[in-house]
Amino acid sequence: MMTSYFKKADNLKEIQFKVFSDNFLYCAEENYIALISLISCLQSAFITSNLVIRGSLCYGDLVFDNEFLYGKGLIDAYKIESKIAIFSRIIIDESFLIEANKISSQIYKKELTYNEFLDTFNEYFFIDFDGNKYINYLGVMNNLNIYNSGNSYGFIDVLKDHAKTIKNGLHSSDKRILQKYQWCRTYHNKICKQYQQDELIIE
Repeated sequence: MMTSYFKKADNLKEIQFKVFSDNFLYCAEENYIALISLISCLQSAFITSNLVIRGSLCYGDLVFDNEFLYGKGLIDAYKIESKIAIFSRIIIDESFLIEANKISSQIYKKELTYNEFLDTFNEYFFIDFDGNKYINYLGVMNNLNIYNSGNSYGFIDVLKDHAKTIKNGLHSSDKRILQKYQWCRTYHNKICKQYQQDELIIE
C-alpha cells in the first residue's frame, strides 16, 4: 500500500531523511503537506504491522550530512517527542503550523490569520485531551484516496488491522505499554465514529 502512494507522489523527492539509532528524521524546506502525508503513511503502515511510533513535527534550523546531525530543529523535535508525545502520537508543534501558514500565504498569495489557517488545515490533525495537536494519520490516509483506486486493500481493511494491533496491545501487562495502546484505542474509536464504522469500535 505504501509503494503505490510513493509512486504517485513526485513531490516526495523534496523530503530528506536520515536514520540514526531507533529514530527516523524527515524534513522539508517548504512542502509541509507532502511531509505530513508521508509521515501519516508511515505511521499507518507501522501500526498495522504491530509497531507503534511517536514523534513530533516542528520548525527549526537543521544541518546534516552522512556524519553529522545538529540544529535547533532537532533539539526541539526531540524534546517534544520525549516529553510531550508520550503516547503513540505525532505532535504538531505550533512552530510548524505558524511556518506552514507563512508558506501557504506565499503560495496562494492570500494571508490568513493563524486560526483561519487552522480551519483550512483541520483535516490533518486532531486536538488531544491535553490541548496538543497531533497528526490524524488515518484521516489523512483516507483523504489521500490511495485505498480506493482499484486497490484490494481498502480503508476498512486498514481499520480492521488497526483494531487488531490495538486489541493485542491491550493485553500487555506492562503499564507503560498498556497506556500507549489505551490512547490508540481512544483515537481508533474516534475515527470509527467519524466514518460511521461502529462495528469496528474497540470496547
